[in-house]
Amino acid sequence: MWKVFFFRFAATAAVLLFAIAGINLVIDPYDIYSAPRLAGWNATPYKSEDTERMTKPIQMNGRPIETLILGNSKADFAIDPAVWRELTGEQYIYDAAMRDARLGESRRMLEHAIAGHPELHRVLLSIDYESFRDNQHLSHAFDEVQTQSLHITPANFAKTLFSQDALRDSLLTLRENHRRQTDAPVYAPDGKFSENELALIFGQEDNFYKNLQGMVREQRNHAQDDRSIQYDELAAIRDLCASHGIELIVFVPPVHPLHAVGNQSDFEDYAAWMERTAAIVPFTDFVLAPGTYDDEDYWDTAHMKDRLGVRVLESLAAQGEPGFGSRVTEETADAHLREQQQRLADWQALYPERQAEYEVSTGWGSKLPESDAFASAVPIDLPRWDTELAPEDSDEMDRSGTIPVRACDVRAVYAVLETPDGRRLFSRMQKSRDDDITRQQIFHDIRCDPCRYMLTAAEPDVHGTFRVLVFLHDGTAWISGVMEER
Repeated sequence: MWKVFFFRFAATAAVLLFAIAGINLVIDPYDIYSAPRLAGWNATPYKSEDTERMTKPIQMNGRPIETLILGNSKADFAIDPAVWRELTGEQYIYDAAMRDARLGESRRMLEHAIAGHPELHRVLLSIDYESFRDNQHLSHAFDEVQTQSLHITPANFAKTLFSQDALRDSLLTLRENHRRQTDAPVYAPDGKFSENELALIFGQEDNFYKNLQGMVREQRNHAQDDRSIQYDELAAIRDLCASHGIELIVFVPPVHPLHAVGNQSDFEDYAAWMERTAAIVPFTDFVLAPGTYDDEDYWDTAHMKDRLGVRVLESLAAQGEPGFGSRVTEETADAHLREQQQRLADWQALYPERQAEYEVSTGWGSKLPESDAFASAVPIDLPRWDTELAPEDSDEMDRSGTIPVRACDVRAVYAVLETPDGRRLFSRMQKSRDDDITRQQIFHDIRCDPCRYMLTAAEPDVHGTFRVLVFLHDGTAWISGVMEER
């Protein structure tokens, strides 16, 4: 009897397990099994952008690669293999850039490509000042075992077909595709990130300043850190290319002038980075190049859009306009720095209001772009979430007072510090990314102290009253009561 029960139980479990595997294989949420893509069902793999450190090495296997694109999100988002294909006539280009990639991860991806692609003869490597911010070889999510294999590893085979997480991601893929009705994958077969997906990620105006705030905060926290590992990794990439006869083209992509202001706020450190980098490998610098100042050419202050990426690739292929991008070597780094400083000073003189915007976005500024809205803002009570009011033994928070506004309705959020002498200082706050606008509300990150997320600047001795100012897309504004007194 027990044998019959055990046999039936094992058979049922096996059927369920293989049914799960079949669902995951057909939906293919990680875009690694070449499943047919159907609009409204699985055209956009829901999780592939979050698991790119696993999926990209797998996607590289079994396909020829003549040119490999490496770097972080700046290359992942805007350096289009199709454009390089058109410019050079090459057929096989793959974008192996990854968001927030360390140079050690780029080196591992290069080693992976060299091992399986003898036809590889060129690397386009995107670097920037922020790439050298820490002293780590790899991020915790990097799948180093997969980059050592020319086939999907057994562990990843099991994880992507037979796991509960894979089933969940398949169901999320079905839900998201039904809701969006898109027919574009997150990543194209050549590794390029979908512009439609980027429009969803950056589709909120407040996101324009997100990376500017984070970059300045990280710069202040890590300016004196040892970053020798990153320089060693850059030298290792250079040496790998040289030893395998691979042409290495290194470039620094353009950023918005506001981002350049942040990068150069610690000019000594910025100059030391540029000079040391140029001593390892010459590169083409597009920061503050002519024609790179327009807000419309950027998703946010750090990430250019495809049309600016086209100009970068044209220049790298020696088919662009003269003077777009500067060649930086050990000998020319100092002169290039002086020229870049002058260009930035000229831009600041031409647009003084943008400097005020920078101060508000990265710390405390006294001039709000729409300060007249302060007087006409509608008073509201914002939620004071408190874990002590939540049910016992739960991780939830009391949400009494949550305002009836979805995140998609909110354009910008500011903290306001009203000082005893009558001044108002403003600091831009980050609102939530709105993945599910039917359920997510704007202030899920605000606690009893709403300002702990944006105390980055530098008047710590100023006292006063904190309030929160909210701008909606319809032009109206709301102002909270007192959130905190200091």
